[in-house]
Amino acid sequence: MQNRWRTLLLGWKEWTSKRHNYSMSTRQDFTPHWGLSGPHRQTILATLLPSHFRPAKTKRHTVTLADGEQLYLFENGLASKAAPIVLIHGLGGSYQSGYMQRISAKLARQGQQVFRVNLRGTAEGIRLARKTAHAGCTEDLADVLRWIQEHASDAPPAVAAFSLGGNILLKLLSQLDQHPRIEISRAVTVAPPVDL
Repeated sequence: MQNRWRTLLLGWKEWTSKRHNYSMSTRQDFTPHWGLSGPHRQTILATLLPSHFRPAKTKRHTVTLADGEQLYLFENGLASKAAPIVLIHGLGGSYQSGYMQRISAKLARQGQQVFRVNLRGTAEGIRLARKTAHAGCTEDLADVLRWIQEHASDAPPAVAAFSLGGNILLKLLSQLDQHPRIEISRAVTVAPPVDL
């Protein structure tokens, strides 16, 4: 099974790099903090310790989806000519998840415009939608990206997605032919569950 996914992903890499000039890369030179040598320690510590990185001046936007339901989108940083960055949380998360807040705060401090997507039916957006997010809800992400392209910079957004959000992003990337108005400058997923 693992070889099949490796072959599929390598084939997808070749196809997308020709079609969209994407490239898949892995970072092999990562060195963890001396006291946090294992990946589990880093994950657990990041969730237990309070972070001083919190996004300042968050604007909340309401995005109406194709089926009439809505979700929230949270903006940090100042609009610029640079590509906005879109962050998508994972299963059980929200725009308030620690990793989402830390990444958004750091990017906003660097002058980036950041949008944190609160997937359908999560956190305070639960009252906006009857349905919940799932691995196949690419239409929701497509609606969000169209909204950002209409209301933010002219530059196509860069998208970073985590866990379930990563799965949704990968599925949308495979369906871009069905969404000709959507442009994505870069895409990265972290720990997407691709073998569902």
